[in-house]
Amino acid sequence: SKLTRANFDQIHDKMSKEEVRAILGSPSSTNTEDKLIYKRTTWRYVEGDKYINITFKNDELDSKDTNLGTQ
Repeated sequence: SKLTRANFDQIHDKMSKEEVRAILGSPSSTNTEDKLIYKRTTWRYVEGDKYINITFKNDELDSKDTNLGTQ
């Protein structure tokens, strides 16, 4: 599984989509909102009850969220 805390911790601000895809693979689902001044894309990775959400702003990592603990 690529949905691990170690992989999540490797992801940091300003990463490109290609860099995130190299660590986590292809997302389970994607959603893109075209705002007037920027484009926001959310990638969601889901595996059972675990998830990682990655949000890009103009193709650079803007935020990340997960329910993976620190075990």
